[in-house]
Amino acid sequence: MQNNKSIAQCFEFLDVSGTHTIQIPALKSALIRFQLNLSDKELDVFCSRIDSLKKGYVSKKEFISKFWAAYTYEEVFLEEEKTDKSKELTSQKIDVPHINVNLSHNIVEASKKLKSELEDKVKLVKMFSSIQRKIKLTMSVEKAFMKLDTLKNGYLSLRDFHLNFSNLFDLSLREDEIRTLFQEIDIDHSGILHYEEFENFYNKNYREVLKQLEVEREQKNTQNEIFDHIIKVLK
Repeated sequence: MQNNKSIAQCFEFLDVSGTHTIQIPALKSALIRFQLNLSDKELDVFCSRIDSLKKGYVSKKEFISKFWAAYTYEEVFLEEEKTDKSKELTSQKIDVPHINVNLSHNIVEASKKLKSELEDKVKLVKMFSSIQRKIKLTMSVEKAFMKLDTLKNGYLSLRDFHLNFSNLFDLSLREDEIRTLFQEIDIDHSGILHYEEFENFYNKNYREVLKQLEVEREQKNTQNEIFDHIIKVLK
């Protein structure tokens, strides 16, 4: 996926304003949002290589050229652009700092972390959806809450939930899974489940949640492409 098209897609992902240019401060902010753990100096090095003429911004064509050059080891400018740039370079000495740091490690680790966190979310949502479906096939929301509330308190503590839930719905859940499910249902994080919270879980549209996570997954894949390109530029 390391090609002209994917680099262009990366630019569009960063160009949130749709102006076909990215201001260097905005580029820095985007890299910070990606949690690459780059120092200020490392960010400056990267941006100085992207904006070697110190214009304060980079166009889509320049962005693609700079990244593509990292793969082909030569600038990919049109002939007339080469002429214009050579004139500018002869009248101005471009000082691009060099830094010898293991930036690729930071980027790869950040990429793995983002991917892992998203995969964990997907697994949890699938678990919640399966449990919800099993409850719905077993009994109504009113009956389910009433049977869980064996002490007739009108609410469920974690202890009540843990003691009764798996047996009532014939589920094999680990203790940590029971706790995670309880936290999912406990919207106000009070440590107590009220009927309204349980009803919300019973009726929640987990299919839609999974669709949203798929969109997020696609965005993360685009970020991963950006990570790959950044590694090439910083080498």
